[in-house]
Amino acid sequence: MEKTSRSYKNLTKKQLSPNRLIISKKQTKSSKNLVNGSNTSNLANKSKPDLKLNLSHKLSPVSKLNSKVSPGVSPRVTRNIIYPTSRVNRQGLVSPTQAPRKINFKYTSTPSSPKSPRGIEVKFPITPAEAISRFSSQLTDYEQGEITDYSDVYYMGNISRKIRVSSREGNLGYDDDQGNYKVIKSDHIAYRYEIISLIGRGSFGQVCKAFDHKRKEMVALKVIKNKKKIMYQAGVEISVLCKLRELEEDSKYVVQLKNYFLFRKHVCLVFELLNVDLYDFMKKNQFRGCSLKLIKRFAYQILTCLRVLKTKNIIHCDLKPENILLCNSSKSQIKLIDFGSSCFTEEQLYTYIQSRFYRAPEIMLGIRYTHAIDMWSFGCILAELYTGIPLFPGETETQQMLRIMELTGPPPAHILERSTRKHHFFDQEGKPKLVPNKKGIVRFPGTKKLSTLIGCADEGFLDLVSKCLDWDPETRLKPSEALGHRFIAVI
Repeated sequence: MEKTSRSYKNLTKKQLSPNRLIISKKQTKSSKNLVNGSNTSNLANKSKPDLKLNLSHKLSPVSKLNSKVSPGVSPRVTRNIIYPTSRVNRQGLVSPTQAPRKINFKYTSTPSSPKSPRGIEVKFPITPAEAISRFSSQLTDYEQGEITDYSDVYYMGNISRKIRVSSREGNLGYDDDQGNYKVIKSDHIAYRYEIISLIGRGSFGQVCKAFDHKRKEMVALKVIKNKKKIMYQAGVEISVLCKLRELEEDSKYVVQLKNYFLFRKHVCLVFELLNVDLYDFMKKNQFRGCSLKLIKRFAYQILTCLRVLKTKNIIHCDLKPENILLCNSSKSQIKLIDFGSSCFTEEQLYTYIQSRFYRAPEIMLGIRYTHAIDMWSFGCILAELYTGIPLFPGETETQQMLRIMELTGPPPAHILERSTRKHHFFDQEGKPKLVPNKKGIVRFPGTKKLSTLIGCADEGFLDLVSKCLDWDPETRLKPSEALGHRFIAVI
C-alpha cells in the first residue's frame, strides 16, 4: 500500500539541517508500540511457536472451503489455510486431544479473569464444556456453539461488548462492508487473545495490540481482511515467515511469527510487540536525520536481513522506514516487518509493487523484477535516514521517474528496450517527457548530484548509496557485496 502523504510541515531549515541524532538511553521513550510483525527478539530465550510448523512441506496459501454446522448455531464456512502433517482443527490450530480436567477455583493475577457465579476466580485454561457450564452468561448463543471447536479456553471477553450475530449482515455481522473484522476493545480472538487497542490498519486488514492469556505477554495481532485475494497473500506471508524461521541465528533481524490461525473467516497472525518504526522515529526527532554512525548500524542489520532473504529466494517488495522497527527506544537493534507483499522469486503474484518513494525503476518500466528492487529501496532509505526526508518524494508516478532521472540521468538504452511501460515516461524517440509538477517546476535529467542533494561529504556513504541506485538490476549492488563495502565493513 502506498503512503505518499507525510507530515513534514512547519520545519525550519535548521530542523532539516544535518544535525545528526544518536540513540541514547537519555532519549525520551516512545509513546507508541507499533508492530505489524517482529523478529526473533531474544534468541537465547526464543519461544517456540504455538503451531507445529511442517517447514519441509510446501504450504498451500489457500485451501478448499469446508462447511460444518455446530450444534445450536448457524452454518458457517471455514477454511484451513495451511496443512501441517499433524492434526488440524477448524481454526488451523494444532489441537492434540486432551482429557477433560476439573475446574480449580482459586484467585489468580491474570488480567480480566472472569469469576464463576459464586464470585470465585477460575484458573485458566478451562475446557469448552466448563466454559459453557460456568460462564454461559458471558457467551453469545453463537459462541456457545463455536467454543466447542477449541480444546482450551483462556479468555472469553465481556458479554456487553460482543457483537450479536445477524444473518442479514456480512459474515454474520462480524465484518464491516470492506471485509475488515470488527475489532472491539476487551473482546477475545480465538478465546485466547484479549484486544487492547488498534495499532493501525491498511489494505491487508488491521493490526491490534493484544494480550496473550496463554503466554501472559503482549503481542501484535494482525487480522487479515475476509477477501479471497488478500487471504491468499496472507498464506504466502505465512509460508515465507515459516521458511525464514528455519534459519535460526541468521534470521534474527527478520520478523518472528509466533502463531497463526483462522478465526471467523479471518486469517490471524501473531507477532511479538516491537517499538516505533524508523519513520516515526525520525518524525519524533523533527526529521533532523541520523548520524552516520547510527545509519551504519541500521544499514548492517538491514543488509544482513536482505542477504538472508536472497539465499531463500524471497523478495520483500515493500522495504521502507515504516516497515523497519526498533526493538527498544534506547537501542539501535531493528527488525524488518510486514511480509504481506513479499513473494518467492519464482512465484511473483503482482507486477506493480512497492511504495512509490522507494519503488525501483524496473517496476515503473514494467520489467520483470528480482531481489534488486529491495536494494534500490535500501539506497533510498539510507539517504532518507541521513537527511530526514525522502530522496525521491514524487507526487505522482511521472514525477517519481523525473526525480530519479534528475539525479541519475536517463536510463540506458538496453533498459528501455526491455520496458513494457516506457510510453508513460518517454516519447517515441526515447526522450523523457518533461512534465511540470503541481508547482510548475520542470525537472531535467542529470542536473543534480547526490552529494549536494543530501548534503553529505562522506565518500564512502555516497558511493554505497550510488551503487544501490544503479538503473541496471544486474549490476546494482547486492546485499553480500554491500556488507563488504568500505562504509559498512568497519562498524
